[in-house]
Amino acid sequence: MSCMHSASARQLPGCSTTGRSQVVVQRFCYSHMVLRQLKAHTFSSSSYRITRTGLKRCLPSVGRQAGAGQVGAGSDLEEAQLRADYGALSQRVEELAAEVHDLLQGNSLYLVGMMGSGKSTVGRLVGKALKYPLLDTDALIEQSSKASVSEIFAEDGEDAFRDLETEVLHQLMPFTKCVVATGGGAVLRRKNWGFMQHGIVIWLHGTPELLASHVAGQSGGVKSRPLIFSSSDVKAQAAQDQPQEQGGSDEYRQTVEKLTRILEERRGKYSFADIKVPLHSEEHSSLAAEAVVVAYRVLKAVKERLESTAAEREASRNIKIEGTGNVPQTMQIKQSPVSANGNGQK
Repeated sequence: MSCMHSASARQLPGCSTTGRSQVVVQRFCYSHMVLRQLKAHTFSSSSYRITRTGLKRCLPSVGRQAGAGQVGAGSDLEEAQLRADYGALSQRVEELAAEVHDLLQGNSLYLVGMMGSGKSTVGRLVGKALKYPLLDTDALIEQSSKASVSEIFAEDGEDAFRDLETEVLHQLMPFTKCVVATGGGAVLRRKNWGFMQHGIVIWLHGTPELLASHVAGQSGGVKSRPLIFSSSDVKAQAAQDQPQEQGGSDEYRQTVEKLTRILEERRGKYSFADIKVPLHSEEHSSLAAEAVVVAYRVLKAVKERLESTAAEREASRNIKIEGTGNVPQTMQIKQSPVSANGNGQK
């Protein structure tokens, strides 16, 4: 079987369709793409350089239950101090990453959150610090199908895209030591949670105003976001291509309204994440913290969560039963006659 997301000639590797609106994805359709990304993972940023013996770190020239655990923005003295010294912040991120790397024991991190929450940007920073590759589900879909997310939405609809998204998450499930940036709607399907919970799920949470600012500032703006651009009001405003001051334009206000509705519909789903990390700065909830600050929060939260889990596990091993005289006879632990005899004979 194979899959194609539109009536045109675009096809996923080794796939075909039985109709324009029906997408049937063959298992392991994406494996080759994932493997290629993992093999090509070279940390090609200015912070790293490739040598014949491997990667060398270049020091920067300048400083599962509902209800996710939350890290507060600016909630500790350390973060407040680090924000004033970029060099110290970068160094602390590296130190945290080294600690988290050992605690993770190879488990992957899955970033979830609304569109505009910076999952790919933050994921890239966290991945570089951990020396984990970043795998972006939207990018994998686009690279394999030779079409943008917007084109898939327009030509086949959201359900078809969600099918592809689910299959990608299925393919990523066996991979360890990865940071996975998911699409905003990946939390909608129960099956996806089954795949993601093989790792640690982190919700990057921001207000609709903050998210709208991010979306507007990204390449393509609202036009690259089919769930927003499908609104006739926003589409008509965006078609005018008239630059207006943010916060006062109809496009911005309508984007905030749309994001508010989507967030409320999905909030319960996002809350199943293991960890919740805020995106806003200390100054105001509609202002975004720097990506490196969010990466710091992610690593700090993961470290605290893993240490807490390890402590709970250790405590459970040391449970002692006291006052056995009050325990019913049928529940008391008695010594085996064989062991009591000492020589194995009755």
